[in-house]
Amino acid sequence: MGDQRARRRRTAGSLAFVVLVTSLVTGLFVPAARASCAGPTIAVGPAGTSPSPSVAGTASTESVLDAAAGEALSVTGTYFLDGCDDTVSCSAGCGGCQSAYPAGPLEDVQLVLVTSAGETVLGEQDAEGDAGEIRWDVAVPSGAPPGPATLEARHAQYTDPLVRVPITLT
Repeated sequence: MGDQRARRRRTAGSLAFVVLVTSLVTGLFVPAARASCAGPTIAVGPAGTSPSPSVAGTASTESVLDAAAGEALSVTGTYFLDGCDDTVSCSAGCGGCQSAYPAGPLEDVQLVLVTSAGETVLGEQDAEGDAGEIRWDVAVPSGAPPGPATLEARHAQYTDPLVRVPITLT
C-alpha cells in the first residue's frame, strides 16, 4: 500500500509540473501587456504664450491658473492621437518596419469649460503631426461664475474627457 501512495504522489507531482510548464509556455499566467503610449497633456496660460504641457490625465486637483471672465487664454496640448504606435514589426525587403496600430492625430477635439453654471464649448481643433499637437486660443465667457472650474479636452470617440485641468475663475 505504501508503494501505491508513493506512485500516486509522483504521478500527481508530475502532472502538476506538466500543467505549470504548459501554463507558462502558453501564457496563462503571464499578465496582459499594457500599452506604453503617453496620454494627452494640456497646459493653460495667458493669451499669446506657449505654455508647456504639464498636466497629464485627470489626476491633478490643484488649480493651474487663475483667470477672469472675459480673459483670453492659450491652451496647448500634445499626444492627441487616435491610436497607440507602440507595436512595430520589421521584416526584410521593401516593407521595412511598419506599425501594427498606426497612430494619427485626432480631429475635432473640443475644449470645454465646466463651471458650477454648466458647460461651455470654447473651441474645436484638429491635432497635427506625429505628436498630436493642438492649440486653442479662447476666452473665458463673460458670464462665467467665479470659483473652481475645469477645462476638459473631449472627443466624440471617447466617453470620458481625454484630459481635465482645474482652473480658478476670479
